[in-house]
Parts: sequence; C-alpha cells; structure tokens
Amino acid sequence: ARMAHHGLRRRDDGRYERKTDPRFGAGGGRLSPEELVARMRAESEALWADLRRVSCPALVVRGAASDILSADTAERMAEEALAQGALAEVPRAGHSVMIDNPDGFADAVARFALGDA
Repeated sequence: ARMAHHGLRRRDDGRYERKTDPRFGAGGGRLSPEELVARMRAESEALWADLRRVSCPALVVRGAASDILSADTAERMAEEALAQGALAEVPRAGHSVMIDNPDGFADAVARFALGDA
C-alpha cells in the first residue's frame, strides 16, 4: 500500500497511473521484441560485471518471499559475483524488504555491519 501511495498518481478521470515516465525502460516503444531482449541481456551482463568490480564487503538483502530476486540469483550475487559478498534473507518480506519487514531489514544490516552476518 505504501509503494502504491508513493508510486502512483490519480489522473483527472479518477484512474491511477505510475509516476514514472511510461517510456522508462521500454525504449520508448521503438524497439522490436528482439531488440528489447538483446538490450535487456546486455544490461544484465553489464550489471553482473559491475558486481564483480565491487571489492569491499557487500551485503545482498533478499526478502524470503521476493518474486523479483530469486534465491538462486541472490546467492550467485553474494557467493560468485561479489569478492566479499554476504547474503541475508529476511523472512516475512517480498522484494521491498525495508518496507515489508523494516525490523528484519535493520537486523540484517546491523549484523552485517557488526561482522555477525
């Protein structure tokens, strides 16, 4: 509910729309499906490369019920991509961990910061 409140706006006709530009992330509707897949693949590869460049200790926080970040991907991020990665899976949380379970999120971050992760 909190995400909907802050991420949507009411239109003059009473319906709701996202606050972000509808062209964001969609190539402005100018990309073919094949081009969009290629673009998404290239972006994904670039993000994995960026993770591999992180040399300091880093925490991947995943909500146990996330339908966006899979457990396998989170584990791969922490164990394979990050040089000093750690993974915390927070119960009773979806993808928006800090909103769904703020106490669990704070606990995971505190344990990591204190070296107990």
